[in-house]
Amino acid sequence: MDFTINRFKGSVPRLADHLGQKTGASLAIDCDFSSGCLDSFREPSPYRTVAEGTKATFQHECCWHDFKDCVDMAYGSVTCKQAFVTGAEDYPLVLTVSTDDEGNCVTKTRRLGLPCPHTAPSVYVSDLNDSAEKDIDGRSYCYQYVNEAGERSQLSPGSQAINMRDGQTVVISGWPVPEEEYGIVKVAIFRAVAAYQKGNESSNTSEAAWMFVGETDVNAVSYTDKAWNADLAIASQDAVVLPPPDGLRGIVWVESMNCLFGFVGNRIYASENNQYHNWPHYYDLDDNVCGLVESNGVIYVATDGRPYVISGVANCTNAGTRKIVRLPGHLPMVGCGNRRMAKCRAGAVYPSHKGLVLLSGERPPVLLTWPLYSDKDWQALRPQTITPVEVDGKLYVFGEGGSFYMQMSSGPETGWDLDFHCSLSDTGVTDAFVSRQGDFYIVKNGIQYLWNRGAKKRPHVFRSVEAVAQSPVGWGAGHLYFTGGTEKIKIELDGRTVLDRDVLSSRVFRLPMYSAGTRMFVTLSGTGRVSLVSIATAMHDLRSS
Repeated sequence: MDFTINRFKGSVPRLADHLGQKTGASLAIDCDFSSGCLDSFREPSPYRTVAEGTKATFQHECCWHDFKDCVDMAYGSVTCKQAFVTGAEDYPLVLTVSTDDEGNCVTKTRRLGLPCPHTAPSVYVSDLNDSAEKDIDGRSYCYQYVNEAGERSQLSPGSQAINMRDGQTVVISGWPVPEEEYGIVKVAIFRAVAAYQKGNESSNTSEAAWMFVGETDVNAVSYTDKAWNADLAIASQDAVVLPPPDGLRGIVWVESMNCLFGFVGNRIYASENNQYHNWPHYYDLDDNVCGLVESNGVIYVATDGRPYVISGVANCTNAGTRKIVRLPGHLPMVGCGNRRMAKCRAGAVYPSHKGLVLLSGERPPVLLTWPLYSDKDWQALRPQTITPVEVDGKLYVFGEGGSFYMQMSSGPETGWDLDFHCSLSDTGVTDAFVSRQGDFYIVKNGIQYLWNRGAKKRPHVFRSVEAVAQSPVGWGAGHLYFTGGTEKIKIELDGRTVLDRDVLSSRVFRLPMYSAGTRMFVTLSGTGRVSLVSIATAMHDLRSS
């Protein structure tokens, strides 16, 4: 008779010690099961110091940004060199990065979007030359704001029409100067000719078209127009250019459409494709939005009620072209912002009071952790503090009450099936994320760490499920095969420890006399890579593979 594990599995905390897979664990801490062996992760490597209580950390270009508030950041396309932030102010921000003469990283911020100009300009003709040889115009003027990135607002209302002769000098003024936070640097001037009279001929009318005249500094008092109609061209302009609303939260970038999403209350807003400054689209939901994640061109929405899915359409032109599906199940998200929601290969995951929720396409939501954690165990993890991160098919879940990871594989029903689960010794983690460069970080106790990148291995603990026999069994020999590091074995029979020793080699060993019992635990701890543990009644019953 023997007890053998040659392919190690993780633990299921909600099950009693004698239940679960024979090769699984009643307790597994810091065990790496990726290869099928029992292995160790490396210790986290300290990377930099952050302020105590940091909840969100982001890297943009060469700069790091730390926030104690519920803040989200979207990076946008690689070519735009901009990042977008919500939650740091009452309005969304644009971050741009440069370096000073000493090579230090310098961040500049401005408000995302441009204000809508609501005031018509004032105009008057300063050149009173009334030569009858010139054409008479029925002319109106408007303006638009231009920010430091070259983005343009919609046009202002048109001025009162004036009659004048082509070539006369017109002075335009009266545009309000927006707040500095918008980064407005210029005002562009346009004019439209709605009617004209040539010489003494009768008047003709035509549809007005705005022609670009020129630009001036936004702080300038006025602009002088001396241009002739023939020298101007009709300018193509968006009829509506709306800034994002105040209080926007949860900003995300959708690559397939090159646009941004965010939310306020129960309304989701979206920018125009390829126009991060223009937010004309919105969708009203029946629940208040708590977080957004884009995965594989689909926008997953967590709320204070049911979750939603918004399909991504690459060339959508209005809000109605995006399909919105309300998924079944009252599964409110808990926690702060998009950081508590993770993009994964199957879709997206987020914490609820009932467990970790998986959203995958338009399938019904799945509680991934229901087979693992009882309600009591899940609440002990403090789900409102949980941050999930998917890395190389593993879903890491960090919370102030405890941490764990799950190895997932593709499944036909949920998109993910559980291979194994293991607890982690990381506690008090306030943030966890994968940088744009692919590095995996955690933040705890005022330090940002590179996870699994330290010089030393992190010791693992693996306690087998309880092996139960019908009658007392006399265990006589054992075999622990491992490579690298150190390893220790502990054997408990009917509540008493019969063996607790360091294993110095992979050779077989004998158990002490009177090692008999009906219920057995085998505990392995150390930093080695264990491929086999076998406990048998006699040497010849031991397994070697």
